[in-house]
Amino acid sequence: MKRQSGASRFFSREQLLLLQTILLPAEKGLMAWEQWRQSVDIRDVDYGCQRLFPLLYRFLQRNGIEYPETNRLKGVYRKALIKNRILEHEAVDLIRRFNQAGIDVMLLKGAALVLDGYYPDAALRPMDDLDLLVPYDLRNEAESIAAKAGWSPPLQFASLRELSHALSMKKGSVGIDLHWYLHISSAHQSLDRPLWDRASAATFGGQKVWLLHPTHQLLHTCVHGVAWNPVPAIRWIVDACMILEKAGERVEWDVLITEAEKRRENASMAAALEVLRARFDAKIPTWVSADMTRHAGFKENTWFKLKTRKPIAFVGLPIMYYMKYQMYYRKKFSPWGFLEYLRILWGLRRIRQVPVAAVSRCIGRLKNGAH
Repeated sequence: MKRQSGASRFFSREQLLLLQTILLPAEKGLMAWEQWRQSVDIRDVDYGCQRLFPLLYRFLQRNGIEYPETNRLKGVYRKALIKNRILEHEAVDLIRRFNQAGIDVMLLKGAALVLDGYYPDAALRPMDDLDLLVPYDLRNEAESIAAKAGWSPPLQFASLRELSHALSMKKGSVGIDLHWYLHISSAHQSLDRPLWDRASAATFGGQKVWLLHPTHQLLHTCVHGVAWNPVPAIRWIVDACMILEKAGERVEWDVLITEAEKRRENASMAAALEVLRARFDAKIPTWVSADMTRHAGFKENTWFKLKTRKPIAFVGLPIMYYMKYQMYYRKKFSPWGFLEYLRILWGLRRIRQVPVAAVSRCIGRLKNGAH
């Protein structure tokens, strides 16, 4: 799908129409539905749109609309419910182990949004994995507990730990992301302390967990969601709108601005909030995004433009991720620093090995491309 300039960097026309069908008031939603229905083949939409099918199913039910593909949507709805329950079952066992070891656990993303009541029905927010945040100082202990419980990380992860904010682990077909930072932009322990201070306790499957304050929930949703992803991550828009609809009066805009600035995410947050306000009628004061835009520097704006576009494979990815490493870890740019970054990224012991590894990887790419 071709993307246009400006706000539509986040979605195609068809994706926008589906989002507006789900999110806008009845009359506007119905207008968007008619346009979307006529412009797409539901059997050939991207996975990002498919993840919104349970919400579309509820929209059709609510408005009494007969649609030939209703059973398809209903099937996606039921599948999401079953998968979410499986994820919850496996995650609850791990959370119980963390609690027994005295490790606080914060539930993030989809599971947290459902538990906190932003979504009235668990099936409306399909999840591919579950995200858990533990205190930075206890990350190694938490990883060890998870490993003993049968969760395993990717084999190549050891060399990337220094550059990461979370660890993806699997147990059979079920996945979790074990965070020690909320987001890569929180790559200093002090940045996440206010999250824990303002978090509220809840019960998840009989186990104690913590949930982000709506201000921090909105921050995380937008900052994580706006980055380019092979799977169109358009559901961040639904998540953000749900937060604003259910808890908009609790969002502390001054705190949001401060948190975005500390994380160097002014440009990302300004663009995200403006899209939500202009395209989806979200109740966001106009001065908030204006203030963030004013405080976004050249490096922030450049990084925002890069991270919301598809990177150039092989060449673009290392450079882009090094810029991210610079931004969030407060590193100064230097050719030597870039080589050190590649050494860590590729799991090498010495910097002098980087040029040989780079040539080898380039040859491998060319060979693969020739087949």
